[in-house]
Amino acid sequence: MLRFGSLPTDDDLLQRITQGLRWTGVVGRSDLPEADRRAVVQFLKAFSPRFATEPPAPAVVVLTAPPNTRELVERGGHLYRDLGCGACHGERARGDGPSAAGLKDYRGWPTWPSDLTWRPLKRGSRPEDLYLTIATGLSGTPMPYFGSSLDSRQIWALVYSLDSLAPPEHRLFPGRPLGEEPRGWMALRIERMMGGMMGRGMMRLMPGTPWGGSILNQNRAINEGDRP
Repeated sequence: MLRFGSLPTDDDLLQRITQGLRWTGVVGRSDLPEADRRAVVQFLKAFSPRFATEPPAPAVVVLTAPPNTRELVERGGHLYRDLGCGACHGERARGDGPSAAGLKDYRGWPTWPSDLTWRPLKRGSRPEDLYLTIATGLSGTPMPYFGSSLDSRQIWALVYSLDSLAPPEHRLFPGRPLGEEPRGWMALRIERMMGGMMGRGMMRLMPGTPWGGSILNQNRAINEGDRP
């Protein structure tokens, strides 16, 4: 994973194609052969001339996690307040800070900070995923990077502190469709149906979809709410 604002590596893009981007319509396509996913990586790179002119930046390495101690959790809470994270994410990291309503993405469109008390987050459920988000930020969003101002132990302290705020009922099954994901799966399902209309397997379920059964079950998944 690279630093804020730098181009993604081929492995970064491959990971997003494979795993998707949780809570959005970008669904993971681990069902595709790796060769096909790598071909998609090269296709995506053709949309930006930067890939032809910019050298890759050094990757950010997730250093070995220290033991998760009460002292580190408390230190992470102090860092959260000192860094001003609550201005956007809120005092309890629920995405309801005083600046949340005015945030915009790089195109000037309204955006909203994540409620950090839920798992998975956009990058996933692992502590390492949250570590990378803190270290590198999220390009295109107001989420800044802290990899140059915090050392590894401080980042892990933040990770442990934020993870302590996620109650068991907010730790959702990794394969469950969330947010816009059901609509993403439905788009793939419809494409599969249309592509197979003249051949066998028209009604076959999409490989790797996180739910099974009939089209009725998939419509139900779209209409169910996930989180407040």
